[in-house]
Amino acid sequence: MKPKNETVVLDFVPELQEALEKIEKAVYIPMGFGELTITSGKDGEHHGKPVKGDKLDPHYMGKAADLRTRMIPFQQRQTVLETIQEVVGPAFVVLWENRGKDADHYHVQYGHIA
Repeated sequence: MKPKNETVVLDFVPELQEALEKIEKAVYIPMGFGELTITSGKDGEHHGKPVKGDKLDPHYMGKAADLRTRMIPFQQRQTVLETIQEVVGPAFVVLWENRGKDADHYHVQYGHIA
């Protein structure tokens, strides 16, 4: 697992860190997409909804990460999304954001959207 570049801050809560490792080992590598690349963590500007009980966007709380999708063929991205959700379980929300656009990515969030 690696950050997109040196500006990506990978300071995650333990639950998210463990989930990201599972995603890499159970989804990205076995499906032939290579090492998991985190395109955003606690860095950047986010406008997401807080996790229930929190006051900030989950990225700033270390509860969310965005994952690179560009190496995944577009027609497979929905299936990969569903596989990721199965791997991380119901304690996580997995979204496919900016579908088909330049910033296409998966958003993986520990906790439920308020």
